[in-house]
Amino acid sequence: MDIINLKEKYLEFLNLLDKKIHEDIFKKSLEKAQEIDIKYYEKKITIEKIYEIIQSYKEREIENNLANNIQTILPGNPEIVFCLAIETFRNNVNMIINIEDFCVGQNMFLIEFVNDIFSKIKFNRKIELKNQSGYDEIINVSKNVDKTICIGNSNDYNRLEEKIDNLFFYPYNIFEIYCISEEMNDLKRMICDYAYQNEYEIDIYDDLNIDDAITAINRDGYKFCSVILSKNEEEIEKFKKEILSDNIFVNENPFGKIKFELKIN
Repeated sequence: MDIINLKEKYLEFLNLLDKKIHEDIFKKSLEKAQEIDIKYYEKKITIEKIYEIIQSYKEREIENNLANNIQTILPGNPEIVFCLAIETFRNNVNMIINIEDFCVGQNMFLIEFVNDIFSKIKFNRKIELKNQSGYDEIINVSKNVDKTICIGNSNDYNRLEEKIDNLFFYPYNIFEIYCISEEMNDLKRMICDYAYQNEYEIDIYDDLNIDDAITAINRDGYKFCSVILSKNEEEIEKFKKEILSDNIFVNENPFGKIKFELKIN
């Protein structure tokens, strides 16, 4: 499929997603999937959030890359899984998604839903969802794909780094927080609670001075997102100037403010 036709098909795909998520059958099926997950996890993806994700992708161009088959490994946040489903089309790849035992019901439903849309518009790619694949299976699959990408899971990456040649790491939703202000403890607690409930990783630096914290974050952090919670304007300015992270937040919750985008190239 040439690039012009692919762009047209991509927009058709997003518009059909947009239409289908507002139908009663989608809402009822999503609720059934959530009933499965709620026994173990509180996380739910809302139709409003799904709609928001679809709209955000309407603003993005399709990507050209040399990969045809991608394996991804991630905890299983349904919002990220749904983004990956759209990224499958946006990057024109076949996608294998390996998730931990987190919101399996919702994730299975979302992947089946998107694959069905692929079929309806005759898009010749597919998404395969695997739940709790062991490392041996992940390694075997890596031999038959162009790239394996760990998304926001440093433990998996560290364990697989020496065993998979085409392994890459995208530290999406791995955050560093610097907080020594007692006035900010409530916000810090809220951020940490959200991270725990949604299987995100957070490293907290609250026993260092500002200089040592910046050094430690730049040395040991993943340079994706760093947050400072402080009332000290000098500390804030120093943090903003010297931290090497792509995303820097001051006295605010970073969740929901960063848009997921799969880095294949």
